[in-house]
Amino acid sequence: MRVVWSFHHLILDGWSLFHVLSDVFAGHARITGAPGADDSLTARPDRRPYRDYVAWLRERDTVEAEQHWRDRLLGLSETTPLPYDREPRESHRAESTDAVRVTVPEVTSRALEDLARAEGLTVNTLVQGAWAVLLSRQAGRADVVFGTTVSGRPPELPGAEDMAGLFISTLPTRVAVAGEGTLLDWLRDLQRGQSEDRRFDHVPLTRMKAFTELPERAALFDSIVVFENYPVDDDLAAAHGCD
Repeated sequence: MRVVWSFHHLILDGWSLFHVLSDVFAGHARITGAPGADDSLTARPDRRPYRDYVAWLRERDTVEAEQHWRDRLLGLSETTPLPYDREPRESHRAESTDAVRVTVPEVTSRALEDLARAEGLTVNTLVQGAWAVLLSRQAGRADVVFGTTVSGRPPELPGAEDMAGLFISTLPTRVAVAGEGTLLDWLRDLQRGQSEDRRFDHVPLTRMKAFTELPERAALFDSIVVFENYPVDDDLAAAHGCD
């Protein structure tokens, strides 16, 4: 039997999908007594309900959060353009798309990981720094903005990492690409800024845009960087007796 399961992104994100599948497979193993399923895997974990996250959101200090984004987006009057080979169509009406897949060689990947570890950085920061430099050079601007997708799971909410629901959000990342100073110092500043931004990731993008000088129909950003590191277990089904 083959099961195809679809869901709307409004109710679930990639991190949560792993938890939901884990619960479903555990339930299947428990009901069927599937051979090969470890007893320790059939127990359903006690996850905090999503309503606890909603309650946490309602308790946030909106004044402090909005002031952060006012300061962050002060004076922003233009969207950083993403280089294109034809005039862009009106929003959501593009008729052609393409995907380019690039695999980073293992030696390069290890070198980036070693650099990040040695300098107290994350690989995500290195990727964002590279994208910021590319946008700056292509657009001819020292001040660039792009979107960054974050997990949205507050570390101060116990059990948030095991909850199921929609948590992710995309934040505007504003970067000053200056020609002075060292690369590592610039990357550390970028990482610190990102860390501070994530403290206020619950502010809606529509609200953030109100703090800019962008025209009404202009977007906050034309490109986003998504660095996925949520848990994935390719052997999950087999471990629960669902080959």
